[in-house]
Amino acid sequence: MVMGAVSGLGDISSDDDTQVSTLLLEALPRLNEENLGMALGGLVRTPARSIALLDAIAAKKVPTLKVTDAHRKALLESTDPAVRTRAMDLFK
Repeated sequence: MVMGAVSGLGDISSDDDTQVSTLLLEALPRLNEENLGMALGGLVRTPARSIALLDAIAAKKVPTLKVTDAHRKALLESTDPAVRTRAMDLFK
């Protein structure tokens, strides 16, 4: 059930980025590894969600170690310059 909820949230259109980001970020500490991967995938899906994730990492609300190599790479190689620059600053 949790997997379906996390997956569904990640698939919501970008019109709801703020709400989706908030819900996914609040859930991160309680998710198992598989669901964490899906939540991070939903968070790196759009520039607005990526920035929300990076803000949470910068504020130490999300430990850097929770971000998988694949999701870190997605942030560092984002087509959005603001996401890419912010990620480079945080993951140096």
